[in-house]
Amino acid sequence: MRRRTADIASGVTIRGISQFMSLASSFGFYIDDVYYNEYDSNFFDIERIELLRGPQGTLYGRNTIGGVLNIVTRKPDNTFTGRVKAGYGNYNTRDMSASVSCPILEDKLFIRMAGRYEKLDGFMENVFNGDDKVNRPENMDGRLSLRYTPTDKLTFDLGFDTLKYQSGYADYVPLSKIGSNPHKADVDCSGDALKEAHGANLRVQYNARDMKLISISAIRRDNNKLDHDMDFIPVDGQRQLYQRDYFTVREELRFVSDYKNSPFEWIVGLYGFKEEQDNNLSLS
Repeated sequence: MRRRTADIASGVTIRGISQFMSLASSFGFYIDDVYYNEYDSNFFDIERIELLRGPQGTLYGRNTIGGVLNIVTRKPDNTFTGRVKAGYGNYNTRDMSASVSCPILEDKLFIRMAGRYEKLDGFMENVFNGDDKVNRPENMDGRLSLRYTPTDKLTFDLGFDTLKYQSGYADYVPLSKIGSNPHKADVDCSGDALKEAHGANLRVQYNARDMKLISISAIRRDNNKLDHDMDFIPVDGQRQLYQRDYFTVREELRFVSDYKNSPFEWIVGLYGFKEEQDNNLSLS
């Protein structure tokens, strides 16, 4: 896996298949069975990670030639729990995550909140203007989960998530200086990278006799901005500004067999979505 902080180029490589230099993903990235158009979430408050090698077009549809990565987050229940984790590392790296879960109505309604914050001073210096914190990334993620179980057979899971990644963008060093000064860039523009995303989803599951009926509804919007030096030299020659706004609404229906002690299983589903994407690229 490859994670570029605050960068719109984040991606995953599975068995040598990646989305390098492509707007369309070569793998399916899911969180709690909700499709994400980009690998744009940090790993925190996770129950398990499921990885399926590709192709997985039969069950998961388009953009799954490399496989499917499904992250299953922790869900709230009757038990009151809380977790706090903090870390410190090189380049003044500060990393903290926390979560809390508790019942609102015993055996009926539960809530869970989780968040993560990371910031570091960066390891690149721009000798052109003396900026020693060029790629100073700062990441924030938050998640809210509600679970409602009116009966033993019916479950509602409502989720909200938000993220914000920002950083400078001057990570390139001339080949002639990689050996002597690998952490010193020399460009007239230190650059800027910003990503914000917000989403909501609702999963409804009804356990009927010998069958499960599942509905997954989701809405998501994300905005990306990348402003950086394109000539990679300390002269104002060329600069690139790339902005992308993305919006999607999705609905999935599943009918899954739930036989007891039977070798026969089946699944039937319907899936629909609407995407809107606005890309703007300017050179100056």
